[in-house]
Amino acid sequence: MADRTVRMYNPTHRLQRKQAPALTDEPVVQWRNQLKNAVREVAVWHQTVYASINKTGIVALSLDGTEQWRFKTDAGMSSSPAVVDGTVYVGSDDNHVYALDATTGRQQWRFRTNGCAMSSPAVVDGTVYVGSRDYNVYALDAATGKQQWRFETDGRVDSSPAVADGTVYIGSDDHNVYALDATTGRQQWRFETEFKVRSSPAVVDGMVYVGSDDNHVYALDSDGGGLLSRSPQQWCFETGGHVRSSPAVVDGTVYVGSDDNHVYALDATTGRQQWRFDADLSVSSSPAVVDGTVYVGSNDNNLYAVDTTDGTEQWAFETGGWVRSSPAVVDGTVYIGTTDYSDDNHVYALEDTGTEVFREKTEHVGTNTRAYQACPNCEADLSEYDNPQFCPKCGTKITAGKNSE
Repeated sequence: MADRTVRMYNPTHRLQRKQAPALTDEPVVQWRNQLKNAVREVAVWHQTVYASINKTGIVALSLDGTEQWRFKTDAGMSSSPAVVDGTVYVGSDDNHVYALDATTGRQQWRFRTNGCAMSSPAVVDGTVYVGSRDYNVYALDAATGKQQWRFETDGRVDSSPAVADGTVYIGSDDHNVYALDATTGRQQWRFETEFKVRSSPAVVDGMVYVGSDDNHVYALDSDGGGLLSRSPQQWCFETGGHVRSSPAVVDGTVYVGSDDNHVYALDATTGRQQWRFDADLSVSSSPAVVDGTVYVGSNDNNLYAVDTTDGTEQWAFETGGWVRSSPAVVDGTVYIGTTDYSDDNHVYALEDTGTEVFREKTEHVGTNTRAYQACPNCEADLSEYDNPQFCPKCGTKITAGKNSE
């Protein structure tokens, strides 16, 4: 294989590239770190893996799997960490956004919202942009945590912001995609879908690509339709399930997962399907695209490597739990987190050479304020139910402890 490239996102959620060692056709476990609680998301920065953990908080691991530090909150974290200039910015289920020293884990500041901050922050030009389940989008000073502005929507904001050319793009449970002035928070335009927007937008070449729980992927003009006030929609593509995966856009192709158990490759200009890859369960993980390979997780417990040309499977790596986190690919190694809701939750490092060299099991810390988050079969939102017995969407029996987050 030719040399691959490192997956790195800027705040537009567009891929940036640099050369990295190639991966082989079959993955090898370099190490795995076993954690007591579900691993929501992972990020890699300066030889450190940062993993947000359900019920606990965030843990920092060295590239050999050794724990460097741990920061505990009262309700854990679902947000993906953003690491900028030596600071980790991350939202928490305890209704706070935190800024932590990336080396020591020491808290620099925290900002309180009135709901879970499950949105992943975007940090641009000294400002942290993040959504909250209190229906608001916030802009905070990155150095102090002081609020610069707040924009209120009519629903929870679990979508993560993308920032490009002075505009913040973000979805809301009120069915809308919003474009906000990054300096003032003033609404520039909004686009209404038919259901919740929990997918995070990707902004590439003047287009905004985003999924919706109405089962569609949308391509929108970033200027909202221009001076003619036409609809910003350029195309939409219908899948068979909710689209909570965030699109990755590379070389004119949009890669995105769906709750219909598929990964799609769509022409970025026309929306035409180029190929479809079939998993066994829903795909809410956001793809990472690295030099001809799409890396993406599924609730069927697998991490897949798929050829960008035709969607053929290169390999599949079976874990012990759902792979909802989005892969991070750095220097020839793929880092992922898994969710099992028993005692089998891991951060994995998969590399072209080596064997499993490190494993650590941690103890349960903290409490969970949201006992039921999503149906394990169809991922229907269960967070508004105190003690659901069956999923209201698909009828799956909900077992306490096993299906709860």
